[in-house]
Amino acid sequence: MWVSFATHDIRTRFRRSILGPFWLTLSMGIFVATLALIFSQVFGTPLTSYLPYVVTGFLFWSFFSTVVIESCTCFYDSRSLVQNLPLPLLVHFFRMLLRNIYILLANSVIFVLVWLIFMRTVDWNTLYFFPGLILFLGNMLWISIFFGVVATRYRDVTQIVASVLQVFFFVTPIFWSPATLANRPVFIDANPLYHMISVVRNPLLNQPTAMLSYQVLAVSLVFGALITYALLRRSIKRIPYWV
Repeated sequence: MWVSFATHDIRTRFRRSILGPFWLTLSMGIFVATLALIFSQVFGTPLTSYLPYVVTGFLFWSFFSTVVIESCTCFYDSRSLVQNLPLPLLVHFFRMLLRNIYILLANSVIFVLVWLIFMRTVDWNTLYFFPGLILFLGNMLWISIFFGVVATRYRDVTQIVASVLQVFFFVTPIFWSPATLANRPVFIDANPLYHMISVVRNPLLNQPTAMLSYQVLAVSLVFGALITYALLRRSIKRIPYWV
């Protein structure tokens, strides 16, 4: 059911559009290319290595931040269905998630083009992308479900989450690299979003990923999933009244 809903959302959103969701891909491609051209000069980094770094970082950051922000309103946006149809409530969450996965797949065309032009290499480090993707998606799921429930009860949480993510965009190495800093600040290793991006970006760039990142995300996944499960059991029957 949520697959049908998500597909309908994409078709409705881009109806009568020539490129469809690839308009978002084109927009992201122009933004990332401009960002790479400017900051490769600022940091004195060759564009051939800097552009793949920025593309992979921004690709997954955009996916993560969009899912978390939209999760805060996914139940409210589907309030007519929530209040009138006896559907499992998480159907509305997975509808939103799959909709953004479709967009992520479309945006992945940017990375494929960059890989074909600048990289064209695969090594054993690339295989670590798959366990990294599992940890990335697992942590994103509990974070977005958690804030989705809390924001349904307290509407101000949506604005708080959006503002906090804007701050984290700059303190997380998305368009800058920790290697450019003389001393490694504590906010890098203590930043869970840095570890989430690293476990999916580094393998795609054929770079090793620190074991610390896997350990942090594994612990976060276990404790976060337990907390979110407890919150769901307590709150899921109240969501139709909150919307």
